[in-house]
Amino acid sequence: MKKKNVQMIAVGVVIIVLIAVVCFLKPWKKTTPKQEATETKEQISEKNTERLKQASENGSPEIVISSAKAKPGEKVKINVSIVNNPGVLGMSFVLSYDETALKLVKAENGEAVKDVLDMSQSKELTDGCIFLWDGEQITSDETKDGEILNLEFEVLNSAPEGKTPIRLIGEEDGVVDNDLKTVELAIDDGYVSIEK
Repeated sequence: MKKKNVQMIAVGVVIIVLIAVVCFLKPWKKTTPKQEATETKEQISEKNTERLKQASENGSPEIVISSAKAKPGEKVKINVSIVNNPGVLGMSFVLSYDETALKLVKAENGEAVKDVLDMSQSKELTDGCIFLWDGEQITSDETKDGEILNLEFEVLNSAPEGKTPIRLIGEEDGVVDNDLKTVELAIDDGYVSIEK
């Protein structure tokens, strides 16, 4: 019981810090006009595969956010994956994206953690929404690499052409293992390449 109370207090502190970070660090989210807008969907898919492979070979725990290409009015799927999962029992992240270019329409727990960790999210799926995963314990058999979050965005008709970043912002103590020890995770951001 004491362990659960400590965990809940830690999660509360993490959420407050993440909200503060998002409120004060908004300047980075502009869409980059016409930056490499000539990439094909196939090239972006190949880059996603290569990024996952490089993260796996690196050997360190990492979150990799996929990238995609779409036109205004289209929907696009972005997958968030964990690579070299050390046995994460709890984690929280703030999602950051440009709401003048994209609208988040769906967010679902990924296959790698679906039956192991419960996912909670902010009520409103907007820039700055929080995703939180937690469980009571995790075994080595339940520890998997793969998708932890599946996002679906709609590209707004008014979206400018170019790349718009998709980021997850974590906090220093925002990811813990079975012993509630902090796990350091690198985050490799993704993007949506918008072409008119």
